[in-house]
Amino acid sequence: MKSLFVVVALLCGASPSLANKHQHQQALIVDTTPINVLDSLSEYVQKQAAHSYTRLLGNILPNGAVQASPSSKNPDYAYHWVRDAATVMSAVPVTNATHALFWKWAAFETTLQHTQNPSSPHFTLGEPKFNLNGSAYTRDWGRPQNDGPATRVLALVRFAELYLEQGGSLNKVRKYLYAPEMPALSVIKADLEYVARVWDVQGVELWEEVRGDHYHTRLVQAAALFIGARFANKMNDTGAASYYTSKAHEVYRSIESNFWSTEKEYILSSIRVQNGPAAKTSFLDVSVVLAAIYTRHAFSLAPPALSDSTMHSFDGPQVLLTALQLASIMKDLYTINQIRDDLAPGIGRYTEDVYDGYTTTGLGNPWFLTSLGYAELAFSLAHQFCRLGSISRSASANPLMDKALSWILDGGFMGQRLSSPITPGISQHLSCVENPREFQHLIQNLTFAGDAYIARVRAHVPDHDGEVGNKVGSLSEQFHRDTGFMQGAVELTWSHASFLTMKAARDDAMESCSRVCGK
Repeated sequence: MKSLFVVVALLCGASPSLANKHQHQQALIVDTTPINVLDSLSEYVQKQAAHSYTRLLGNILPNGAVQASPSSKNPDYAYHWVRDAATVMSAVPVTNATHALFWKWAAFETTLQHTQNPSSPHFTLGEPKFNLNGSAYTRDWGRPQNDGPATRVLALVRFAELYLEQGGSLNKVRKYLYAPEMPALSVIKADLEYVARVWDVQGVELWEEVRGDHYHTRLVQAAALFIGARFANKMNDTGAASYYTSKAHEVYRSIESNFWSTEKEYILSSIRVQNGPAAKTSFLDVSVVLAAIYTRHAFSLAPPALSDSTMHSFDGPQVLLTALQLASIMKDLYTINQIRDDLAPGIGRYTEDVYDGYTTTGLGNPWFLTSLGYAELAFSLAHQFCRLGSISRSASANPLMDKALSWILDGGFMGQRLSSPITPGISQHLSCVENPREFQHLIQNLTFAGDAYIARVRAHVPDHDGEVGNKVGSLSEQFHRDTGFMQGAVELTWSHASFLTMKAARDDAMESCSRVCGK
C-alpha cells in the first residue's frame, strides 16, 4: 500500500515541501519538476553551499571541537569524532579569515592525543570519539578506529602547506604542528608515528560496525604516510620522511594484494572480519568510493611510486567498477529510486544496512554524504579527463578499465546496468584526437550524472523553513528509502562538508570541461 501511495503522490504532483521528519510516512518528498526546467541548478548549488558553510561553521565550537550534529538524543551525535572532524575541516577553505579556526581545531586535537581514554595505552590516538569538552568518552564503543589519525594528517598537512603558502609562520608550524623531535609530541608527527606503527593492526571501520582489516582505513593510512613523508622533508626531518615512505609502500602493497575480488569484480570493504553485522556478507560498500575521493588530493601531490598505483586512485578501474556495481544495486534497492529516471539514485552505505538513523532494527536508507560522494566522484573524473584531454594513463590495454568506461557510456553512474558489449581497448582510444565524439559523450555522461545526484539531494531537502533541523539549507544524515523525507541526525556536519567538497569538484569540472578538445 505504501508503494502505491508513493506513485499516487507523484502523479498528483506532490510538492517538495518538507514536513516534520516524524511525518515521513504521510507523503513522498520528491520534486516532480524535470531537471531541465528547474531553477538553475548552478544557482541552487551556490545557495546550498552558502547554507552548508554556515551550518558547518555553526557546528565548530569555540574550543575547537567539531560536533557531528547538534542532535543530542534519538540519535545522540553531539560528540567530537576524530575522523569526522578531520573530514569536515578538509572542506573548510584555508584563508587568512579561517587560519584562527584551524589553529583552534589543531590545539583541540593535540589535547585529545594526550588524553587518556579506553584505547590507552597502546591505541590512545585510535580512540574514535570524545565529549565536546575534550574529556574521554568512557562507555562501550568500537575501538580502535585507526582511520582517524590518518584522516587528521591529511587535513592538517593540507592546512599547514596552504598556511605557509599564504605567508604563515614557519616557526609556528614547527612548534605546534610538526616538530621533528622524538618522542613525537606535535600533532602531525605523533599521528604519523602512530599510523606507521599500527597500520596492520585490526580495528573498527568508519561505520563503527565491523572489526577487521578495512580498505577505507588502509587507503587513508597510505595517503597520510605518503603526504606526511613529503611534508616531513619540507620540515627537514629527512630520516623520518624515508621511514614514512617505506611504511607507505608497505601499506599500499597490502591494499593491492588483499582487497580486490577477481570473482566479484569489486573492492571488498573489509577482509579477515572478526565480528560485525551478521547480514553484511557482500562487503560491497560505499566506503571504498569515499576513500578514493578523500585521498585523491594527497595522492596527486605524493603519488605512490608503484607500477599499479593507479588501480586504487579515484580514476582507477577497480574503484570505478566498485562504484558502478554499487550504484546499479542501490537503484533497485530503494523505492524512491524507482520513481524518476532523470534523478540519479540515492546511495546508501551498503546493501544489507539496517541502521535507519535511529535504530539498527529497521532498514538502511540513502545518505546525503554518500549520494554527494558519487557526485563528487563523477565531477572529479570529468575534470581529470578534460584536463588531460584523454582517458588513458597507461601504455597497455586494461580490460577492467575497458569495462568501466563501457559501463559509464551505458549510463552506469545513473545506476544503469551494463547492457552493451564491452569495447576492447576503449581505454586506449578515447581522447580529443582519437574518437573525440565518444570521448565527449563520456564527459557528458559524467557531468550529467553529477548534476543528477545534486538534483536527487535537492529533491529531499526543505524548500521552506520548518522546525530546527528542517529549514531551507538543512541536511540531515539520511533520507527515507520509501518516502524520501530526511531522517536521522539533523544538520549532520559531514553532510554539509560533503556538499562543499562536491561543489569544489563541480567547479573544477565545469572550468576544465568548458574548453576540452578546443571548445
